[in-house]
Amino acid sequence: MRGRGTLLVIMGAMVLPSVASAQAELWTDIAVRKELTDGLRFELSERLRLDEDLAHWSGVLTTATLNYRLHRMLRVAGGYRLSVVPDNDGVIRARHRLHAQAAGVLRLGPVRGDLRLRFQEQLRVADDDGDTFRHFIRTRLRIAMPLAWAKPYIFGEVFHRLADRDTVGYLDAVRLAAGASFDVGEDRLHTFYYFEHSFSDDTNAHIMGLAYRFDL
Repeated sequence: MRGRGTLLVIMGAMVLPSVASAQAELWTDIAVRKELTDGLRFELSERLRLDEDLAHWSGVLTTATLNYRLHRMLRVAGGYRLSVVPDNDGVIRARHRLHAQAAGVLRLGPVRGDLRLRFQEQLRVADDDGDTFRHFIRTRLRIAMPLAWAKPYIFGEVFHRLADRDTVGYLDAVRLAAGASFDVGEDRLHTFYYFEHSFSDDTNAHIMGLAYRFDL
């Protein structure tokens, strides 16, 4: 109980400053996951994003993903996301995203680390700034340590935007995160906090998140 209380205090201390921030956001997810064959898993998720101190919806995102375990130390995945978002004038726009990734996994006693490299291609239809395609490489290092009652983790991720228009590519954003997942019967509850800095417009975002996943 003492360990659980300590984790809740830490997570609360991280979340409370974000509520007071002008850049506070809330992401809520619902997902279903199904093992298709040994090592092959399908997941479908729905996410609602709120920003501007949680008073404005900034998107509804539907994501379908296939994950495959090639080896106990190597996993690959690919997926598609449809995002429905309001633009600066309040007009609803659709964005399409494809991604492919590979992750190396290493276990040292109770600690698990993974390094993930993702290529991401986004199509923005009639976007405000005129960009149609956006290409990203995302690199993430995550460390987790499963406990008897939870699985806490931390990670850092960098977003590198590849050549667009007159640019040859640049560091677009950095994300730092802490969170934990909890077993709820056959399902899983997930809470997280992200700090994200965007270099392109020099803004910060404090993102709280809550997700629930059903295993079929």
